[in-house]
Amino acid sequence: MKKNQFKPAAFLFGKKKSVLLFAAILAAVFVIFSSCKKSAFAKSKEQAFLESDAENQIAEFNLYNPALDDATWVEQLLSNLEEERIALELSQMEESRFDYQLTENQNDLENTEAEADLTEVEKFFSEIKNGQVFSGKKGELDFFEFENEIFLPQKIDGKLVLVHSLGKDVFRYFYDEQFRLSKQESWNIPSALASELEKTELFEYYSDSNILQKKITKSKNLVEEISYNENGFATDILRFVILDQKNQILSKRHFVYNDENKLLSDELTENFFKDSEYLEFDYSFVKKYVYSYTNSDVPSDFKYYENGIVKMWNKYSSVKGTYTSQIYFDEKLSVKTYYENDLRKKDVFYNGKKILREKLYENDNQEIHRDVQ
Repeated sequence: MKKNQFKPAAFLFGKKKSVLLFAAILAAVFVIFSSCKKSAFAKSKEQAFLESDAENQIAEFNLYNPALDDATWVEQLLSNLEEERIALELSQMEESRFDYQLTENQNDLENTEAEADLTEVEKFFSEIKNGQVFSGKKGELDFFEFENEIFLPQKIDGKLVLVHSLGKDVFRYFYDEQFRLSKQESWNIPSALASELEKTELFEYYSDSNILQKKITKSKNLVEEISYNENGFATDILRFVILDQKNQILSKRHFVYNDENKLLSDELTENFFKDSEYLEFDYSFVKKYVYSYTNSDVPSDFKYYENGIVKMWNKYSSVKGTYTSQIYFDEKLSVKTYYENDLRKKDVFYNGKKILREKLYENDNQEIHRDVQ
């Protein structure tokens, strides 16, 4: 048999080939790594540009539509609460590591060191628990929370909206361009999966004025409208229910004032129905107070009417605390009570204009004499 012979040329050529192959692989890896790094850098620059551009833009919203409001805006509140809970648990876990009581100086030093070790999220919610205000880049309020109460400003169509959360009760306050309250919503939100708009209040103002002209309160199918005069006093109150797109009036109330804004009359008309769904009308009942003024130091005289029939008449003298009050039971029977120093002195019973009997009282309003005629 022939022995295998060592061939130097072949050996060197084989080694050279391996080295070249290894070098080619390294070059390919370097090129791929550089390409990925450049791509990642380009993407990060693009993302940073988009985020910066987004911060400088104001979000555009359509006009508010109650039918489309599903309370998704509350997610921002709930996410803040969830982050706070996590931060609080982390803080409690950190505190549980210590099984000894620090002295006052050690405590101050430890608090300083602990604050330096807190993350940005932990610092944020640690300061929130102290009731501090947090502002954005433009110095505007971003979020404020103290215990279970939250204030969160928002902007819708460039107008200010303030969200106030207190437990499960959430209120949204909408302001117009003149920072006048234009709408208020009252929500019941026990969780992110359950929310209900309980009441909406709309506010209208006299032109170029902060004086309220009308307030409309909507609660389910019940609506209340209050109108005000230019002096800020209520003039009319209308309450009705909306049934099949029709307004079923429940009550009307009308106020009249004199030139000094003193109340002259207050009339309330109530409508009653035979069923709880307000479908079948039954009857109306009218109550009215009429006031007259004689002396600024004593209360006003007034008459009280029911369905146009006088039921009570209070008449004051020029002496404070001295007055009479007459109550009418029907067209004939009535009782007239005399007061001095706001103490009951005498009752006189009438049948028409005829006196039936009298009662006299001592200073403690105890009856001392009865005279029956």
